[in-house]
Amino acid sequence: MPKLQEIVKPEITVEEIDFLRSLDSMYQYCYVLVYVKCKQTGRFDTAFFMDDGEAIKGTSKSDVSQRLANFQEIAKIIRNVLL
Repeated sequence: MPKLQEIVKPEITVEEIDFLRSLDSMYQYCYVLVYVKCKQTGRFDTAFFMDDGEAIKGTSKSDVSQRLANFQEIAKIIRNVLL
């Protein structure tokens, strides 16, 4: 998750950006799950969701810090939405 000043953007390819834009043109939404690596442990131990527009343009570091959740919380969110 490279940080450009105070904007956080996931690493996504041009093809993925095109896919997100095509969904947007069909009025469909997509959420991106971004894993965050802990500097101290070197492991991915938290994550957060971004909508398709945020994944392309980025979002503020303060918004990300409010959304961060551990994997158990993320799994619970996914189960609640899908089931």
